[in-house]
Amino acid sequence: NSRQQAAPAVSHDPRLLLKALINNAPCKISISENLPENVYAAYQPQDKVILIRQGMDAPDIFRALSQELAHAHMDRGEYNRADCAFTAYCVSYMLCRKYGVDTQGYDFSRLPDELKNAEPQTIRGELTDIRDTLQTMTGKMVRTLEQSRTAAQKETGKER
Repeated sequence: NSRQQAAPAVSHDPRLLLKALINNAPCKISISENLPENVYAAYQPQDKVILIRQGMDAPDIFRALSQELAHAHMDRGEYNRADCAFTAYCVSYMLCRKYGVDTQGYDFSRLPDELKNAEPQTIRGELTDIRDTLQTMTGKMVRTLEQSRTAAQKETGKER
């Protein structure tokens, strides 16, 4: 009859999270000062590059970059940004939730029109795309974070 204790909240260094997110990216990432006003990052499939606005704080970079990296991961040749937009948005939200980045700016009150009246198979397909992209990105992040944790433990062991 024991009560289950809540798992302790794991907080990550924002710079380490960004490093893990960027590590093994499927495209180049460049800083740009020429993005439109309300655009914080943009994946450009023709050049295989993500442009990111300079001067943002770590959580904003993580949110913007995670969404654009999801687009880059879904680009397998015949890429259409509109078709991948909802999937990338969901993947970004779930990455932020998983790693403790603020998610208050996400809004799921409106579904894309093609999903509102979609058949269960279509919805299942969309959920599968979200899961697969999330697993790809999370797997790479977990490996990088684990390597950093191991390196930090070795450093701590040397200091003793």
